[in-house]
Amino acid sequence: MISPAPLLIDKVRDVAFLLLGPYTAHLPLVLRTLVMTAIVVPVAVHVLVPALLKANHKAAAAFNARRR
Repeated sequence: MISPAPLLIDKVRDVAFLLLGPYTAHLPLVLRTLVMTAIVVPVAVHVLVPALLKANHKAAAAFNARRR
């Protein structure tokens, strides 16, 4: 099974580019990448990872309950 984490992080990155793209278009590529990384990584770590861990815990609990 493929982990949904990379797919969700890609969506966060895409939304960040859509929202901030017009404001960062004039910046050099390296600086634009730094700005996007500074936004996407904290969102992924503080929002997506806990949500994925919670979903994984619920799925594992349901699997174990069905297995007994």
